[in-house]
Amino acid sequence: MAGAASADGSCRVDGAQLAFATQVEARKMLAAPDAFTRALSAFDRAARLRADSPVSPATFLARIAEAGRSWSPKEKSDVQALWCDLSKRVAQERWKLALPPSVTLVRTSGAEEMDAAYTRGAAIFLPDAEFKPGQPLAFVLAHELFHVASRHWAGAAPAKRAMLYGLVGYAPLDAPFELPAAYRDRKITNPDSPETTDAITVNALGQHVRVVPLLFATPAEYSTAGGGSLFRYLTFRLMPIERVGPLWTQAKGDAGPTVLLDPADTDYLDQVGRNTDENFQADEVLADNFAIALRYGPAKPSPTPELLERLSGALRAAP
Repeated sequence: MAGAASADGSCRVDGAQLAFATQVEARKMLAAPDAFTRALSAFDRAARLRADSPVSPATFLARIAEAGRSWSPKEKSDVQALWCDLSKRVAQERWKLALPPSVTLVRTSGAEEMDAAYTRGAAIFLPDAEFKPGQPLAFVLAHELFHVASRHWAGAAPAKRAMLYGLVGYAPLDAPFELPAAYRDRKITNPDSPETTDAITVNALGQHVRVVPLLFATPAEYSTAGGGSLFRYLTFRLMPIERVGPLWTQAKGDAGPTVLLDPADTDYLDQVGRNTDENFQADEVLADNFAIALRYGPAKPSPTPELLERLSGALRAAP
């Protein structure tokens, strides 16, 4: 973000410098509409604000802006040290990331996104919870950096992004995807991957089926009486799709829309690997494997080591 205070320029991750947003800048960034906020469903907004009644887009943006925080000197120093370590590890792997020139770190209370770290644009948002003792902040920083890189590649180097997605079986759709009306108000949107642009072909009951991942709420409406965060409602399924005119949408059979598939009933995990439980979208699978390949993960053998090897090799290739 223009105006954000630059960190020590001696540490750059494949050329990308680090910047820290002030509290004023953080709140402006949180309140700015973008692909993520435009993709939010009615459930998304209500659950994030823990509201029983509908939340308008304008109200949502105003409320989440309140979560913006300032950085303490120690937090800046600690994160800068992690950035320098990340820089060294990427250089040792000889990875060519083609990152944006600057990555901005934003401090938040976590109230806006259920205490989770996430990205929007070329910014990484880090909540209070990530700075508690024992939190794997180095892993989180590497994971979120992949999301920033992936989003940048989507515009600047789409072939590189498609190649990486292909490592876990995903391929770009050749037309926009339209979510059926039955799921529009209850879908759950991931800020790191808010749009459905890629599909994967899975084997289900002996048939090859082209599907997109779908996160949606069960039940369909958020209730403060039930308590808890959005994650308590999250259901992950695979939606069979077909091309209808200029759009991809849910496939239909003679009896109506095809049923959603449980990933466990397909070969989905055989394709995306078993190195992470965050397997509900290609970007999340790859982000965790990115951090694991940099040796930020647990010191134990990975269930799918060949994926780490393929990912490292792909990242050494020119964009």
